[in-house]
Amino acid sequence: MKIQFLLKLLCAGTFCGWYSAAAQKKVVIMGSSTAAGFGSSTYQLSWAGRLEDSYNINKTDGEDTVFYNLAVGGYNTYQELPAGYTQPAGRPSPDPLADVTKALGFHPDIVIINLPGNDVGAGFSLTETMCNFRLMYNTVTAAGAKCYITTTQPRNDYNIAQRQALLVMKDSILGEFGNFAINFWDDLVTGDGLNMLREDRRSLGGLVHPNDTGHNYLFKRVKDRNIFRATSVNSLINITKIYRENNGDNLIAEISLIGNQNVLMTIYNIAGILMQQKKWYLPQPSERMIVPIAALPTGIYFFKLSTGNSTDAVKAFIK
Repeated sequence: MKIQFLLKLLCAGTFCGWYSAAAQKKVVIMGSSTAAGFGSSTYQLSWAGRLEDSYNINKTDGEDTVFYNLAVGGYNTYQELPAGYTQPAGRPSPDPLADVTKALGFHPDIVIINLPGNDVGAGFSLTETMCNFRLMYNTVTAAGAKCYITTTQPRNDYNIAQRQALLVMKDSILGEFGNFAINFWDDLVTGDGLNMLREDRRSLGGLVHPNDTGHNYLFKRVKDRNIFRATSVNSLINITKIYRENNGDNLIAEISLIGNQNVLMTIYNIAGILMQQKKWYLPQPSERMIVPIAALPTGIYFFKLSTGNSTDAVKAFIK
């Protein structure tokens, strides 16, 4: 099942160079009801609709920006993980019409993931939700695209404990993804410590979704992130090549760097579970890392290097 997933990605070219000389840019929006435009009076006034319009105002700039919105109301992180992911018992499987693999099939430059809270309502733990976000992020960036994860959003249909869980998850997303996290919390939340959705930014008669005003605040958060011109994921460090030696027992990563770097090396499996982690010092301009992987079971993995300055490099490999 997992090998089938990898073959799908390989056939789609997601581990190869996609980018042509054409100026067209592609953005895929994934997520649940807010990303689908719920709460706004029209889709054009949702954050996603406003974003699309904003990038297509200038028709003479030579950049044709195309948007694909795969969001489905009510969805959680499990339903949008890569195809072939084997979910734990009692968890939903990925939807092939809305998951990461579907998103990568469009060969995007940017993927924005807006899954702001259904995991909490479903009773999923913070750990598993963050693992799911990490897996989606790593899958997208390993394919050569930029990935942005939006934070949770306040909602009034949850109890106090659930609203607190949303707050904690917001902080976790901002801490984990740094420049590639987008804060959808602060502009919507009440200032009384109850973590409720503000009345003036809440859809009329609803408890969950922002209204046109609320969606406009979310749009501004995405717009301010400057998604096309933000610092590249691999600006300070890049994995130029990755392969195995010594009968497959050693993973070799050839690295190019701007400046000497202290990095954190991590290896995740396809379920987003941490398998190895180690700190390294890498001198510029290049370095060859040798990582023992004999103890890893056969499978698909993500090799990630983090500098601590919101700069990551990620590559997938097979053991």
